[in-house]
Amino acid sequence: FQELSEEAKLTIPIPNVTIEKTFKVQKPLAGEPVEVSVRFANIGDSPVFNVMVSDNLPEGFELKAGNLTAEVPVLNPGEELIINYTASTASDGSFELPKAEAEYSYLGLNFKAESSLTKKLALGPKLFVSKTVEPANVKSGEAFTVKITIKNLGKKLEALNVKISDTVPLYAELIEGSPQAQILSLPPGQAKTITYKLAIKDVGTFPLLQPTVTYSFPGGDGMTHRPTGEITVTVAEVAPPPLAPSPIPTSFLLYIIGIVVVVVLVVLLFVRRKRRIKVEEEEFLS
Repeated sequence: FQELSEEAKLTIPIPNVTIEKTFKVQKPLAGEPVEVSVRFANIGDSPVFNVMVSDNLPEGFELKAGNLTAEVPVLNPGEELIINYTASTASDGSFELPKAEAEYSYLGLNFKAESSLTKKLALGPKLFVSKTVEPANVKSGEAFTVKITIKNLGKKLEALNVKISDTVPLYAELIEGSPQAQILSLPPGQAKTITYKLAIKDVGTFPLLQPTVTYSFPGGDGMTHRPTGEITVTVAEVAPPPLAPSPIPTSFLLYIIGIVVVVVLVVLLFVRRKRRIKVEEEEFLS
C-alpha cells in the first residue's frame, strides 16, 4: 500500500492600486504657497481595506492648509482616496519632495505602496524693488534724480539676467542716464542701484509709474515683478526776478540840484544880510 500526496499552492492576487503625488505653484518663489495632491486609486476588481495615505514635508517647509494623512475603512474598485494640502518655505532653492505612502489590507494581508519621486521643486529668490525721486519738489524745468534700487532677498540663489524697464512720461524730458538697465547676476543679499535724471516744464503734481523688473534663477525663469505704490513729483513756477529800481532821469536830477543850489544861496544871502544889519546897529549905538 503506497500513500500518494500532492503539494497544493495557493496564489493570492496582489491588489491593483496606484499612488501618485503631484504639486503646483502659481509663483515659484520663496514664501509662495505650494499646492500638493496625493491620489491613491483602486484600479483593480476587488476592494481593499483599512486604507491610510500619508505624506511628509521637506525640511524647512510649513503646513499652511489641509492634512498630511487620510484614511477610509474600505476602498472599492474605481474609488480614490485623495489628500490635498498647501505648504510653503521662506527659503529659496531646489527641493526634493518626499515620497507619499499608502498602507492597506487585502484578504487579511497587509500591503504598502509609495509614490514615485516627483520632479524637483525650484523656488527662486524674491526681489525688493524701490523707486524714489530726489528732490520731490522742484521748479519748472529743474532736473530731479530718479533712483531705482534692486535687492536680492534670497539666501541661496542668485537672480540672473535682471532687466529693469522704467517709463519716461510724455510730460517729462530725459536729461541724463537711461531708464533701462540689465544686471547679469545679483547674488543673494546684494543690491544694485541705477539713476537717471528727468525734468518737467509744466506746473503741478505728476505721477511716475513703477518700473517692471524681469529675471530668472537657476532652475527657473520668466519671473516678473512690479512694485506697488504711487510716486509723485511736484513742480512749481519759477519766481520772476525782482524788479530793478528805475534810474532817475537826468533832467529831473538837474532840476533837484538847481533847487538845492538856489535854497543854499538864499540862506547864505539871508545870513549875510542879518550879520550886516547887526554890525550897523552896533556902530550906531557906539
